[in-house]
Amino acid sequence: QASHSTHTPSEPVWRLLKDKRVIGLTFAHVFSASIWWFYLYWIPSFLNQERHLDIHEIGIYGWIPYFFASIGSVWGGYASGSLVKKGWNPLDARRRIMWICACIVPFTSFVVMAYSLPAVLAILAIATFFIQGFFANLFALPTDLFPSDKVASVVGINVSFNYMMAILVTQFTGRVVETISYTPAFVLVAFFLP
Repeated sequence: QASHSTHTPSEPVWRLLKDKRVIGLTFAHVFSASIWWFYLYWIPSFLNQERHLDIHEIGIYGWIPYFFASIGSVWGGYASGSLVKKGWNPLDARRRIMWICACIVPFTSFVVMAYSLPAVLAILAIATFFIQGFFANLFALPTDLFPSDKVASVVGINVSFNYMMAILVTQFTGRVVETISYTPAFVLVAFFLP
């Protein structure tokens, strides 16, 4: 007597890449990852080159934006979860929080105009908080949009493009900073979430 497996074969990647929802999520990951990679890699350099902090001072103050990123990640999940508890559809709840984050982050491009170190750190902290609030919900969207047997493949596609973009953003930012300044880089990436 042959045993029947309940495991269904995963859908080929090429077929998933034709799904508009996968394409949309991938673009959302590419743009939001671009801003996160920028902040992740370039905050210490910005603090050193533009705010003239030495390595010791960066060690004292540089952790602050990343600490708020962690809080933003928790807040993003909590905020959409609390909307779901109030009766919202999970997809609508996540999108609402993502739009709130996407509308706030562009204002953080003013970091290049801030004069005091506390103002710079506060603006960077606000940016990283809301970027990660956005990410917390973006990473949860595949579970709302796809059956469980496709979620891992969709996330794999999104994250693969995410990391490819990290390479490009790092290279592009370096060229912009060397030839112009940090200003166009901060202004450009600030509008990636919307």
